[in-house]
Amino acid sequence: MEGHVDVVKYALEKIEHNGAVGAALFSAIQNRHMDVIKFILASDKISINALDWILESVADDYELFY
Repeated sequence: MEGHVDVVKYALEKIEHNGAVGAALFSAIQNRHMDVIKFILASDKISINALDWILESVADDYELFY
């Protein structure tokens, strides 16, 4: 199973806390669940600040810019 999009869809309908959405996106990125990543980004449920933090964290973890 790729990324559990149905579970994420259900959770995003119920979750209002931006931190939880950010955590879900961070996990999806770490586990390379592209379908979940695309779904969360398209949902507009994550702030630009949270997205920025997640991308910086992932870059640090994978040393993308070093």
